[in-house]
Amino acid sequence: MRIWARARASMVACPACGVPSARARSRCDRRLADAAVIGLPIVSPLSVRRLSCYSRDCPARAFAEQAPGLAVPCARRGPAVRGMLEVTGLAVAGRAGARLADLLGLPASRNTLLRLVRAVPGPVSRRGAGGGC
Repeated sequence: MRIWARARASMVACPACGVPSARARSRCDRRLADAAVIGLPIVSPLSVRRLSCYSRDCPARAFAEQAPGLAVPCARRGPAVRGMLEVTGLAVAGRAGARLADLLGLPASRNTLLRLVRAVPGPVSRRGAGGGC
């Protein structure tokens, strides 16, 4: 299943300096994996503009338009898919987790699940905060 998306903002703020820009240089297409519907994986082709920054002092001469809530910069999966794969990896990691994710319509390798589990922040320890024992 495919859902086509396109960002439509007229002005986009530069992430480095914050100066708004509407000067489009080109377009680039991203393919995002999204949450499955009825067990079918969804691929969302997202078309974003590459823009030029107006500020002469800005270190970023060009930047890509972002789609907040839909995609994270440089990611191939949406936040919902990443969250579901993290939970699957925490519950059943490795090959069994990859098989379960495939059944849920979220194909991922065992290495991907293990990488997502390693990236989850651990619980905060209260040891060493107050005094010694």
